[in-house]
Amino acid sequence: MALANHLLSSRFELEDYSRRRAAGIFYGENRMLCRLLGDYLAFVDTHDFMLAPRLVLDGFWEAWVTLALGRYIQPGFHCVDVGANYGYYTLLMAGARERGGRVLACEPNPLLAETYVPGNLALNGFQDRVEICQKVIGNRNSEQVDFVLHHGDYATSSLERWAYPHRSENIQVPAISIKPAHCWRITCSSEGLSGSRSCFGIASARAITSCWMAR
Repeated sequence: MALANHLLSSRFELEDYSRRRAAGIFYGENRMLCRLLGDYLAFVDTHDFMLAPRLVLDGFWEAWVTLALGRYIQPGFHCVDVGANYGYYTLLMAGARERGGRVLACEPNPLLAETYVPGNLALNGFQDRVEICQKVIGNRNSEQVDFVLHHGDYATSSLERWAYPHRSENIQVPAISIKPAHCWRITCSSEGLSGSRSCFGIASARAITSCWMAR
């Protein structure tokens, strides 16, 4: 399944196409069904006032990162989505990599990892292309680390050291590192990531595409 032309063209075309095809349907139980990038179906949570409204109304998130991933990923690539959230970039990676590759969606937030990511993969028939990792990705393995949730703002959940003042809950989640031996090409989309290549232990990876949040 090759990516559609608007995912490989210009920022204007991607945003225009996505907005024209954007739609939202309330499904009850705090769930809204929307169309992402004009092609993919996804549920978002109505308690989320940060990312969900933009996905429902615009149908895209960070067009420049979306285009970079769409242009770079090739069939057979091994991709890692660190901080998968609803699986926006995970869906794009799964659609682009076709046969022979692998996508690892890492999301420590239990609600997202157990409900939204697997549900959105199933909606698009990608469940056999993606492995979900409900862990924090860092520079070392650890049985448990402190992870901070921000209810109403699913985009900024983070490790304790980078937590925002509007925190609402602290949970314990396991952490792992990703070594170069595990995959030889990694395209990493990172929402709310603070760190660098060394943070992942993948300095020899072919490419890392990140969304950095200024602090």
